[in-house]
Amino acid sequence: MGKKWDYAELSKLAKKFDGPKNMVEALQKNSYLKGFKAGKAMESPKKIIYGALGVLVGATGLKIYEHLRRTEDANKAGELSEEESAAIKQELIAGIKQYDSEMDDKGSASEKDEQID
Repeated sequence: MGKKWDYAELSKLAKKFDGPKNMVEALQKNSYLKGFKAGKAMESPKKIIYGALGVLVGATGLKIYEHLRRTEDANKAGELSEEESAAIKQELIAGIKQYDSEMDDKGSASEKDEQID
């Protein structure tokens, strides 16, 4: 036989589809389905990445929450009651007054020493 012509091959293919219009529609539909399947295949890795990212963010948020909770509990454990706070305050005031009185006594003694000299 002779050389095959592209146009002749295309005509034979169109005849199988009952005309060029039907052949073009079938090609479009087939191309659309192939693209849809390829898109679905590409979508799976995205879902895995987004899922892993969501788990990571959730785990980090949980760790932060637990840390803040432990810090808050530790702060509450270190708090003084009002009675303890008042007792410490009175003790500090008494210590300051004692220190002042000792300083006044030393100051008076050193003033007397200066007057004698």
